Amino acid sequence: MTARHLLHSSALLAALAAGGFLSGCGGADAGTAPEEAATPTFEVLSAPEAKSFIENNLDVVAVDVSDYYLDHRIPGAYWYEANDGTFGRVLAQLDHDLPYLVYGFTGDESAAAAERMIAAGFERVACLAGGFIAWLDAGYPVETEYGCGCGS
Repeated sequence: MTARHLLHSSALLAALAAGGFLSGCGGADAGTAPEEAATPTFEVLSAPEAKSFIENNLDVVAVDVSDYYLDHRIPGAYWYEANDGTFGRVLAQLDHDLPYLVYGFTGDESAAAAERMIAAGFERVACLAGGFIAWLDAGYPVETEYGCGCGS
């Protein structure tokens, strides 16, 4: 377990007990909110930007909202699947002060999850453009073992 996991394990274990989840990142317009004053939006990051975001923010929480977590994921990511309702149950229990990187298998899942987090009051949210496929295509490391962060 990494230091980042240790920092988040107690809050995430409580969240897992309650359940919850999120979705993915589409194109460059995915983070654009309706024109309202001071409405927070999320950042859409390319795979290289997402890797840098993780490396430069030791407290970032990577969240996989896909159905494929058990097969492969970004190292250290937590799993709150969107399709089974896990994300919705966990969302209220996550620490609003931490930065989050959300992603699905493709880019379409991440934006919906990021939008949901913003609507719930999170301010430091980014999603991975192109999803896990973009991460994989960039040749970045992946985890394939079952391990910490599994939400079901």
